[in-house]
Amino acid sequence: MGFSAILSAITGTVKVVNLIMPFVDKISKKKRTEKMAKVRRANRDVL
Repeated sequence: MGFSAILSAITGTVKVVNLIMPFVDKISKKKRTEKMAKVRRANRDVL
């Protein structure tokens, strides 16, 4: 493995991660809001 090959592999990985991250962010935010809604509903039922 040459140094340039390692560098290009790293930059390629970074590019892929940058493409994927927004989708992961959206999904995790959606899940978090759903979880919060469930917690709120449960709290309402208790009260």
